[in-house]
Amino acid sequence: MPSPRGKRKRKWLLLIAALILYGEIQTLYSVSSTVAQNPSLNPPVLPPVLFADRGDRKAYLCWDPCPEAAFGKLRGYRVFIRRGNSWALIATVSPDRTEWTVTGLENGKTYTFTVAGLLRNGAETERSRSVDVKPTPLSSPTLQTGAVSLSFGPYHEAVSHGVVVRWADGQSIVFDEDIARWRDWQAADGQHLLYPTPYGNGIDMVKMDVHGFPTIPQKTKDHPWLGDAYTVDYTSPARDLGDRTFRGLVSSHIDGERVTFESWLPVEDTGWARWTAIRVWQTFWPIRKKIGETLYIGLARKIEVFVPSYFKWGYQICLNDGFGPEGERKNVSLYYAHFHSAGIVDFSPSWDITQPMLAGTPRRGGGYHADLGCLQAIPMGFLDWGSGNLIFVARQLYHCAHIQFASYPEEGHNGVWPNLAFDCGEAGRRFVVDTVYYLYSSPKISRDFPPVPQRYTDAQLHFLWRNARTFGFKPAFLTASVYTGTLDGQRLAKVGLLPFAKQLAKVWHRNSIDAFAFWHDFWLSQPYSVSSKYLHDPNYGANKEIAMMCRQLKEEGIQPVFWMRGELLTMSLPLALSDRFWGGDPRAEEYQQFPCGAPYLEQFGAKRVREHAEEWIRRDKNGEWPKDTPYGWVPMSMASGWFDDQLYPALRMGRLLGFDGILVDGGFGGLEGVDYTPLLEGQTKEAIPCQPYWWRFYRTAAWLGYRLWGECTTAWLGGFVAGAGIQHDMPDLWWLSVGNSYDRPSFVDEPTLEHRAFELAEMSPGGMLDGLGGNFLAALSEHRLSEWKDLPASFRQELATAIEFLKKYGPPKRIIFVNLRPSGTKTCTPPSNWFTGSHDASFTYQAWQWDGVVWVTQDGRHVPYPSTP
Repeated sequence: MPSPRGKRKRKWLLLIAALILYGEIQTLYSVSSTVAQNPSLNPPVLPPVLFADRGDRKAYLCWDPCPEAAFGKLRGYRVFIRRGNSWALIATVSPDRTEWTVTGLENGKTYTFTVAGLLRNGAETERSRSVDVKPTPLSSPTLQTGAVSLSFGPYHEAVSHGVVVRWADGQSIVFDEDIARWRDWQAADGQHLLYPTPYGNGIDMVKMDVHGFPTIPQKTKDHPWLGDAYTVDYTSPARDLGDRTFRGLVSSHIDGERVTFESWLPVEDTGWARWTAIRVWQTFWPIRKKIGETLYIGLARKIEVFVPSYFKWGYQICLNDGFGPEGERKNVSLYYAHFHSAGIVDFSPSWDITQPMLAGTPRRGGGYHADLGCLQAIPMGFLDWGSGNLIFVARQLYHCAHIQFASYPEEGHNGVWPNLAFDCGEAGRRFVVDTVYYLYSSPKISRDFPPVPQRYTDAQLHFLWRNARTFGFKPAFLTASVYTGTLDGQRLAKVGLLPFAKQLAKVWHRNSIDAFAFWHDFWLSQPYSVSSKYLHDPNYGANKEIAMMCRQLKEEGIQPVFWMRGELLTMSLPLALSDRFWGGDPRAEEYQQFPCGAPYLEQFGAKRVREHAEEWIRRDKNGEWPKDTPYGWVPMSMASGWFDDQLYPALRMGRLLGFDGILVDGGFGGLEGVDYTPLLEGQTKEAIPCQPYWWRFYRTAAWLGYRLWGECTTAWLGGFVAGAGIQHDMPDLWWLSVGNSYDRPSFVDEPTLEHRAFELAEMSPGGMLDGLGGNFLAALSEHRLSEWKDLPASFRQELATAIEFLKKYGPPKRIIFVNLRPSGTKTCTPPSNWFTGSHDASFTYQAWQWDGVVWVTQDGRHVPYPSTP
């Protein structure tokens, strides 16, 4: 009898022979304008991400650098100003510099700026998105130095050497010169918002482990959640620094309304502590933002550091601050919505509470897996206490920005702590870690201070939109994305792509479903499993049939989407290093059938990966291969030729073939830690932070014209898939804020008329869309399509209404709850209480109801949405 291997080979050869009959396909797919205008197979160096702030007769510009600069591919950056209908070059700076202050401007006049990267060959990248700045007269803050007594709430703290900064808008802070941290923040309405008692250091520098991840954090009586730190204890009153280098505040200076504190922080490594320190700059300035109809007045805090080049193997910068009204946690609740979970956490109890997350502890995430607990995956931190609320946002997001809230009453400390931390690799130069926004509002600050569901939803949408625009992602909704049905690639091959697409388009159109995401059916999901001709020639092999399938689906309004995983190679390390193997990779052998990847892998193995293994695979600090990886897959260096040689050509070809979107498995917007491989290979001078290259993957896909849907949450609008079983949310499209639906997604069993922080996440498994794709494929392959049952008429109508509404009005700028009002209190019981130890985590919360919703469109129209709860 023929061997299974022989059967697979003959099947594969017959498939290729059949595809030859289709002829050339240049006219059968829609070439994106970006691909058509940029035919190069090499990925582009994307422009910097530009930010701007107003000053008095000046504009402050800063930008996220091009990540390619770490590899010496840039000569610098060029700054341009718009003059009439053209751009004028006003500055050229070195590749290490990411800020420029434009002076001599006229107050009250709007100026427009952009920035481009200058490549080694003298060419420029595309220019960044433009930013507008209107300089305005500003009053400088006043500084008063000396002893300061902090007396508010239950606190009576003495600061021996303090700097009191007072701004014209009524805000003030107290900066402690001796321990280089802010001790008090008084808001414009007089509320004290910062816990004043030192707990741990104000800023810490934490070590990375052998894999490149922050060392495992612990909480103690001496410090909040923190990994193994380079910084010594420079805050505790019991510290004994001896003659170790620590001078606290070095200097302070004012620039307009900005005040900068420069200080030394003592560090040690391998027993060396004397004369060893890092330099830190903390710059504060007041900010105002209108979010929805609520005015927020708060502070921006820019963190810059200079770390000696000895620390080239990476580190984490941690900000240790507690917040709350009068510095207390009483009545303070966190509202959040993320993958697997959404709800409220009440920090009032007298025991330690840590915000529940999918995995990890504060300041430590998913390791090689894309990360949930960061501001790249959730757009903000939102605290509320009824009479006020506080929002935490990181602006640049260039470094993975961990956030996970906790309280520490068992350690003797008050307040609610966001545990902010940033994973960095830069050494031997001054650089911007990030700028944190602390945004505060209250009825005294804002005349419009609606109930918390409105403020939360306004803020969620505001920052989802902000991140989408900042990083170039196209804000978009899928009304219903069905992606669970094509793991049976062999069955799909039996039916054939074109017959499948023809029948699917009819049924999906009839049921008002507007997308179909294929899991592993195509070589695009495993580009290492086919000849490189597939990456370069749209007319080669199965590419022709794939293109015709995409065309058929799109003609019926169905968006074709394919699966991709960037940070992991979906096979084991032994297979990745083998020159040939048989079996062991079901994605290429069973699921992938266009073409089947097994014949190529049996003959050549994952050839390109094997040839470049030491350069492409993320290795440990000691040069060894990684271990204990997610799913037993191989973690890849997103900064390496893995992206240039495999991911980018696959992305480019996918657009040529007609795919509209990518389902990013994992999908979280953050990738924690540092990558040692480029340093080990001598390509860079330091370990590189992973996040910029994860952004590059997403931004490049968006640049090519894809709509990006993550299997899990991402912190930009349109970054999620609705998943299966979304009937609870479909009437109002509330699923826009949370990703998937694998298990119980909220702390509340019946969220129908409750706080929309719950409803945002209510997508129960086993719903009407769950398994729909697989059931359809089975019915088609078994000739039972006549028995196929459409979705219930009411559900189809909801989907159709949503599709038409989105086509006409687009994603909303804001969603307004009509007649939002309390509806009593309910009990919240978390699915588990691991984050509160042995304590009962149940608590009561305010439920809400409303009479309908109004969408505010991007052009300002108020449109009632036709469905109500």
